[in-house]
Amino acid sequence: MTEAQQKGAVDSLQGRLRSLGSLLELGKMARDAPDDEALGFVLVNETHLLTPYRQAILWRRISPGRGEVVAISGLFRVDPQTPFVAWSSRLCATLDRDADAAQVRVIAPDTLPEADQAAWAEWLPAELLWLPLSVSSGARPGGLLLAREAPWSPVEQELLAVLAESYAHAWLALHPHHRVQLGPFPDIRRLPLLVLAAVVVGALALPVDLSVLAPAEVVPIDPVVVRSPQDGVIDQFLVRPNRMVKSGDILFTLDDTNLRNRQDVARTEMESAQQEYRQEAQRAVLDADSKTRLALLQGRVEQRRTEVTHVENLLERTRVRASRDGMALFEDVNDWLGRPVAVGERVLTLANPAATELEIHLPVPDAVRLEPNAEVKFFSNNQPEQPLPAHLVEAAFRPTSAPEGFLIYRLTARFPNELTPPRIGLRGTARVVGQEVSLFHFLLRRPLAALRRMTGI
Repeated sequence: MTEAQQKGAVDSLQGRLRSLGSLLELGKMARDAPDDEALGFVLVNETHLLTPYRQAILWRRISPGRGEVVAISGLFRVDPQTPFVAWSSRLCATLDRDADAAQVRVIAPDTLPEADQAAWAEWLPAELLWLPLSVSSGARPGGLLLAREAPWSPVEQELLAVLAESYAHAWLALHPHHRVQLGPFPDIRRLPLLVLAAVVVGALALPVDLSVLAPAEVVPIDPVVVRSPQDGVIDQFLVRPNRMVKSGDILFTLDDTNLRNRQDVARTEMESAQQEYRQEAQRAVLDADSKTRLALLQGRVEQRRTEVTHVENLLERTRVRASRDGMALFEDVNDWLGRPVAVGERVLTLANPAATELEIHLPVPDAVRLEPNAEVKFFSNNQPEQPLPAHLVEAAFRPTSAPEGFLIYRLTARFPNELTPPRIGLRGTARVVGQEVSLFHFLLRRPLAALRRMTGI
C-alpha cells in the first residue's frame, strides 16, 4: 500500500471516528436537555456537528398528519403567524401523512404540489431530508427537516437515522405520557376511554320501561250518588261524614214547613168536600135534582183526596233515605245545613268501602303510550315506602280540565283481589309503566319535549 493510500485510509478512519464521536456527543446533549426549549435548540442547531446543513426545522406531532413547528435553526423564537413557519408546518404535516413517513428519506420536488414547490424554491435550498423522530415501539413525537444545497449521501442518512432515534428517546423522556400513535390505529393509552365510551353508548341503547308519575286518589267503584229529590232547603243531616248506613236509613231532610201548610189546607178542603157530599146525598133521597149533583161532588172529593195524597208524597220525599248499604261520603254537615238545593243537585255519595279503585290524573305533557293492564304502583302519602300494586283498566282518549286548571287524562286502575282495599279518599302518586324504550329516550324525553315547546320544532 502506497503512502497516499495509507494516508487516505487514516483520514477515512479519522472521519468515521469523528462522526461516531459527534453522534455520541449529540445523543448525550439531547438526553441532558432539561426542557423542550433546550432540546429543540440541540436538534436544530447542534446537529450541525454531525453533518452540515443550512436550515433545520423541528416539527412536533400532535396527531397523524397534524402538528406545529416548534424550533428553527438560527431563530430564538418561532412565530406561527409568519408565512414561512405556516408553510413549513403544512409541509411537515404533508410528509407525516405519507406512507413512508416513518422512514428517513430525501424529498423530491415533484412529490409536492405546485404551490409548495414554488415556496420551496423561495425559502429553502434544493436538497431536503426528512428525518422522522421515532422509536422501535412505534411512538413518533415529531420530525426534523434538514435543508442544504449538496445532496445527502447514504452514510449521512444512516448516521442521521441513528441520531433521530436518540433524539426521539430524549423527547419522550421529557414527555413520559406522550400518546403513542401507531399509524392509523388509535393510541393504546386511549383504550380505557374508548372502552368507557363504548360502555356508555351501549348502556344508552339498553331497553327500559318508560314510566310516568301522576297524582292519584283512591275512589269507590260504582258509587251511588244521592241527589236532592226536589227544590228546597236542607233542614238537618241524620248521618255523619264517612259513616256506614243501612238501606232505608234517613240521610237528610228538607225543610217541610210550606208542605205541611199545604197539607193542612188540602185536608181541610177535602173534609169540606166530603161534608158537602154527605149533605147532598141525604137530600138526594127526596130530591131527584140532588142526585145529578152527587157525581160532581164525588169528583171534587176525589180531587181533594188526590191533592192531599200528592202533598203527603212531597212530605215523604223531604226525608231522603239510603237506597243501599254503604259509607256516606260528603265533606261537612255544617256546609249543608240551611243551604238551598235544586232538584237533582248532588248532596252525598254512598260507596262500598270494600270496593275501591285508583283514579289517576295524568298531565297531558307527560302522556305516553299505555297498554291495557299496564303495571301501576301507587305510593300513598301516608306510607310511600310501601307501594300498592295495581293494573290499568281504563284510559280516557280525550283530555279534560282538572280542578287545578290544567289538562289531564283520567286513568283508572284496579287493585288485586287479594289486596286489602285501601281506604277511600287516600291520595298519593301513581307510577304508570308504559312501553319499552331505550335508555337514551328515557333520559332525554323530557328535555327534548321542553326544547320542542320552546323552539316550536
